[in-house]
Amino acid sequence: MEKHQLLEKLYSRIDQLPTLPAVLPKLLKLTEDPNSSAADITNTISLDPALTAKVLTVANSAYYGFSKTIASLDRAIPLLGLNTVKTLALAVGVVRSLPATGEAVSFPRERLWIHALSVATAMDKLGHLTSFDTNYLFTLGLLHDLGIIALDQFFHDHFVQALALAAQDPEMSLPQAETQVIGFDHGQVGSFLLGRWKFPEVVVLPIQGHHMTNPPDKTSYVDLYLLRVADAIAHDIEWAAYEGPPHYPELAEHMRYLDLSQDQYQETADFVSSKREEITSFFQAMS
Repeated sequence: MEKHQLLEKLYSRIDQLPTLPAVLPKLLKLTEDPNSSAADITNTISLDPALTAKVLTVANSAYYGFSKTIASLDRAIPLLGLNTVKTLALAVGVVRSLPATGEAVSFPRERLWIHALSVATAMDKLGHLTSFDTNYLFTLGLLHDLGIIALDQFFHDHFVQALALAAQDPEMSLPQAETQVIGFDHGQVGSFLLGRWKFPEVVVLPIQGHHMTNPPDKTSYVDLYLLRVADAIAHDIEWAAYEGPPHYPELAEHMRYLDLSQDQYQETADFVSSKREEITSFFQAMS
């Protein structure tokens, strides 16, 4: 099948996916509105009782470690912060919208989400360490491998073939195998999906380009390099890895660009490693 035919198939299949819960496009607009208030966010999320309940379940997980139960969004916002509550709602809403079927035996979905949460945690930590702290870094890390689920769902046989190819050749990364077998990698597929769901470019573009030699125009190199460093850190932690090491030959240059020291890299790796139980708890609450 030619690449253009694969792209047409991908677009047609993505169009068959359910839309996001109705409150999430409204929440995305509020996220981009600097004048939005805590009341606006609370009222919007509250329109979806199931989403509200799941957000509170995650907020009460061991990941955040509160001793008392958070019983309402009004209570969650002052404890977690407005940006964290928005992030949780977006993340939970995306996960709820993804198909539950179609899982490669050699690629269990739980391992993907544990890795994604590890990258998100590393992104958050790196943001604090490097003064590039922005409210979408956790979301960017959490959703960076979303395209793998779409590949597994819509190109299952091709994806299994790519997994086998990457496993056979230690010099070949999974994204390289995906590109060889399918014609595009999971970062590109994830960006198609998030773009359809009207996510902002600050999230879509780094995800699209995180395995590309030439990232898309207008990509923030700070966000892209933070994502690549966080991805490498998560793969350094054996329990969080689900594939071979990512192919980032310019990682040292990325760290210099971010003014990130090796000690800070190790500090982040140690921090994420110490959060193993909490990350597992987050995944279980999110599922």
